Amino acid sequence: MGCTNANYVIKSDGTAATCTEIHENANRNIGIGTTANDNYKLYVYRPSSSYGADKTAIYGYRAGAYGNTNGGTSWSPYGIDAAIKGYSWYGNQYTAGVAGFSYLDYAGSAGVVGADYSGNTRAELATRSATYDGSTSESYYSLKLTGDFYNQEIEYGQSTTPYFNGAYLLRSVPITTHGTGTTNSIVWIHGEVDFYKTSTTSYVCFYIYRDGVRLCEVSEICYYDEDKTVHVQWMDEPGAGPHNYELWAYYPSGGMTYYGHELHVVELKR
Repeated sequence: MGCTNANYVIKSDGTAATCTEIHENANRNIGIGTTANDNYKLYVYRPSSSYGADKTAIYGYRAGAYGNTNGGTSWSPYGIDAAIKGYSWYGNQYTAGVAGFSYLDYAGSAGVVGADYSGNTRAELATRSATYDGSTSESYYSLKLTGDFYNQEIEYGQSTTPYFNGAYLLRSVPITTHGTGTTNSIVWIHGEVDFYKTSTTSYVCFYIYRDGVRLCEVSEICYYDEDKTVHVQWMDEPGAGPHNYELWAYYPSGGMTYYGHELHVVELKR
């Protein structure tokens, strides 16, 4: 007996030549587990009966060698040392070096995943994931990051010496931060107050506090019965852990009526 199917690569079973699952058509396109398709130079088919943990259609394993320098020389296409590399020379419309697609039928699926060995630090592209508490509520994300990520330094400048004393609490926001420094985070705070003086022209001050410590202030003259909108903002670098930010107001005389006030506290990961 032998391999009688046309265009299949043959191998020896010890006594005769037999067909493999590797098919090469007339245009020298290859199919593994299926016949070759001229749309794909290499087409690997894994049927629905083959599924589960550690299953894959193509697995590129880079063993590497001990020592930091035993790798590539840069992140460029010609400098990288990778297990799998996709490189599209021209950036024509709707082209990509690597493309991953998924119907995202169920939570916990993604189009592309990049992760460390444990999978605890990972980036998911085009993903459908359940909520953190394991409930059935699901969300779709174009990008989901689990673990810390790197960004560029955030540049800012600010004065640091508040002047007036005494204030009235308007609003507070609690937040838990991840620490300071260029590899961690910075906190951006913005407050807005809409108001008018009901009597007596005077200056009016607005402050931002963190954990009972005044960080900054703005002040300006406010005339009787004049509508005003004032903004105050700050960049803060607190230590890691829970913090409470507050928006305060102060005026030495007369009265105030508030249309509304807002306090936004945003942690920016660097």
